[in-house]
Amino acid sequence: MQRAVFSPFQIVFVVVLLKALVRRTWLVFFTLVEQPVTADFARPYAATSTWLLLGTVVLAAFGFYAARADEPLFGRAFAE
Repeated sequence: MQRAVFSPFQIVFVVVLLKALVRRTWLVFFTLVEQPVTADFARPYAATSTWLLLGTVVLAAFGFYAARADEPLFGRAFAE
């Protein structure tokens, strides 16, 4: 059985990545839950709600695109 040995660099790297992930998760949480989001365009904050939702969707779409790297966007089955 092989034991996993982590160098201090690997531990710091994982901690930084987890911190960044949690920070982004809280950003989306507070944007969608804590902000006054509405679909009623008669409200004075409807434009802000639309921009917040659009920004969240764009951020998620970019994350999906960036995670795919050089692969086709929806896999190789659709590329051929």
